[in-house]
Amino acid sequence: MKQLAIHTQNYEKNLRDFAKGLDIATVKWKRYGKKSSFSMCLTWENINNQQIINQLATFLQKVAALENPIYRHLPKFREMINGLQNTQIHEREVKRLKSFLRNSQTLNLEGYIIFRMSEYRHKLDIISYQAVKKLELMRKE
Repeated sequence: MKQLAIHTQNYEKNLRDFAKGLDIATVKWKRYGKKSSFSMCLTWENINNQQIINQLATFLQKVAALENPIYRHLPKFREMINGLQNTQIHEREVKRLKSFLRNSQTLNLEGYIIFRMSEYRHKLDIISYQAVKKLELMRKE
């Protein structure tokens, strides 16, 4: 049996939406303070470990994109990065997450994205820069 507590201040709705799709895990909710911090506790069987980690990595990548103002405000750009789910970038994030979860049963959503997903966020910046550059070139022609 595995257990993970996920804490967030800014992404309660996203976390609740993510939990709706988890039929292989038990979910418990808790709020701390006056709506300042929200927590979700996931519990799952060991046989579902890889599936949960893959789904959690995908969720973290989507939330990381929301941290970027370009992807947050432009849905077409968010659609563009959904293709990263079947690449080596996604696999690296799954390995990093798996390594993190071996040593921790608590994940602060914003902290993990800022400090542990910096390479992924950098890749998102590069992709958005390339897309904007292409749009600029097309506009000039």
